[in-house]
Amino acid sequence: MNYVCIDIGTNSIKYNLFGSKMNLLKKEIFYIRLGEGIKNNRICTEKINKTERLIKRLINNAEKDRVKKVLIIGTSALRNCKNKTVFDRKFKKFTNTKFKILTGKEEALLSARGAIHSMAEKVSGVRVLIIDIGAGSTEIAIFENNKITKAFSIELGALSLKLLFKKKPQLTEVLSAVKEKIPGRLAKHMERSRYVLGIGGSFTTSAAIIQGIKKYAPSKIEKFCYCKKDFIDLQKKLLKKTVKDIKKTYNLHAKRADLVHYGILMINSLLNFCPAEKIFISNYGIAKGAILNYIVNKGGRLNYP
Repeated sequence: MNYVCIDIGTNSIKYNLFGSKMNLLKKEIFYIRLGEGIKNNRICTEKINKTERLIKRLINNAEKDRVKKVLIIGTSALRNCKNKTVFDRKFKKFTNTKFKILTGKEEALLSARGAIHSMAEKVSGVRVLIIDIGAGSTEIAIFENNKITKAFSIELGALSLKLLFKKKPQLTEVLSAVKEKIPGRLAKHMERSRYVLGIGGSFTTSAAIIQGIKKYAPSKIEKFCYCKKDFIDLQKKLLKKTVKDIKKTYNLHAKRADLVHYGILMINSLLNFCPAEKIFISNYGIAKGAILNYIVNKGGRLNYP
């Protein structure tokens, strides 16, 4: 019995096919970049139509993959745009699907739940800061006493950071922007965490580069661990490279490569809040969390834990 989660993000749309044992069978990424070119806080008609055509095709693919249910979730770009009701009308008409635009807290909880499910033996009994750096927002959760106790979302991600600054910013500028978004109560929770669990493209890309992986290999990324010194060395190397060099050297899609500098600066800024020396990486996050949540609710409404 297979499940699909289609994640409509700010930079890309992801098709995630999971088997009955929650093993990832297929993952496809399509770079639509809904978060760019927004006017008057509205996503343009061209990108809405492009997204609709893609979703129709992915739902047809899900039928071929013998899927029991297709979950379609929208994150930062959709929840913050004024014309989000357009997506409701377009996607809720499909059969055998559930569509929901998540709140920031729901996104943080589901991301954490998906990652923790895969990393249980690594984080059991310790306090973990879970960070999911997306393109439009960053989700932060605290895992302690074997449960998720706190979940927050800040409206700042790799793409929104790029749009905020006209040129590549300095670390101090990014740190200042991040500090403005993080409430004091969250900062206190972050500074007491023993480990960091990183989710999302910025973390997985950093793990691949540190290992010298040219062709993305999920098995080599999942549960990989690096220390802060590894990351600082990586940051120094990457910030000296142009986007063109990064794209060519590390075999990245253009709309992934142009966010690497911003993602690295986001990671560094967030690590400033936490004394943890070890950073674990997970390929899993919101898609797996959404499916687990759906199953636990026995096919009921898609809500957060």
